[in-house]
Amino acid sequence: MSRWRPERIRLALHADRAALVRLGGRQRRSVAATQIVSFPVDAREPGRIGEAIGKALSLPEWRHGAIEIVLSHALCKLALVPGGIDVRGRTEEEALYRSCLEEANGELLAGWRIAVAEAPTHLPRLACAIDGALIDALDSAAASSGGRIVSLRPLLVDAYNARRGEMASGRFGLITVERERCCLARIQDGVWQSLRVRRLFDDPETELASLLRQERVLAGDEPAADGLLLCAPNHPQLRLPAGFAPAPLKELPGRGVTAAEAVDFGMALEGLR
Repeated sequence: MSRWRPERIRLALHADRAALVRLGGRQRRSVAATQIVSFPVDAREPGRIGEAIGKALSLPEWRHGAIEIVLSHALCKLALVPGGIDVRGRTEEEALYRSCLEEANGELLAGWRIAVAEAPTHLPRLACAIDGALIDALDSAAASSGGRIVSLRPLLVDAYNARRGEMASGRFGLITVERERCCLARIQDGVWQSLRVRRLFDDPETELASLLRQERVLAGDEPAADGLLLCAPNHPQLRLPAGFAPAPLKELPGRGVTAAEAVDFGMALEGLR
């Protein structure tokens, strides 16, 4: 392995486990190795999570990696920041971002760090808050293996980045579904318009249908005239409910994993486009 071309590693981080995928091939897009790192119930605080991931990354096949982390929405908080609000200076900006996040999610604990997607200030932007202790633990885990983190994104942003070129014109709905959470974003001409996050319980298909019907009523019209994009990497059998049209986007290539493996590693592979 050349030190000038580090291994490309995708790491999907859930509350109870991490799914690691090493990519190979000429374009570094083919699955070369996979591993699951489970976090026991009594070891799910940031430091212990970092230790478990660091131990896995220390193995020869995972060392010296350029690590792209996809974060479960169970480990971060999301909110849409309205555009066109007049703020002056970094302090007022941070106060605005925190206010939007707390309005959508409740009070942020001390130590949580906020990042905001780049966009002109007159347009809505997506804000994300992540526990700073978790970020530090992940950085330490990567460094201890001779690697480094090159990106850290929530699943919604990873899915959006994979399709942003195709959603640059028109009105789309982007849905992400995990084990216990669903996000529904409306996007028009590539710009975030609204965001809703919902807890899921026993029946994702029924609950998704309910959420989409509610969104249709709240929007006052068809919020996704050009179709819906469903991103459910750990629910490969989930489909859009009747009456909701999928977006006519290009079929994305497979990555050499079986349907069974997709349940474990689908989130790590979602952004490979």
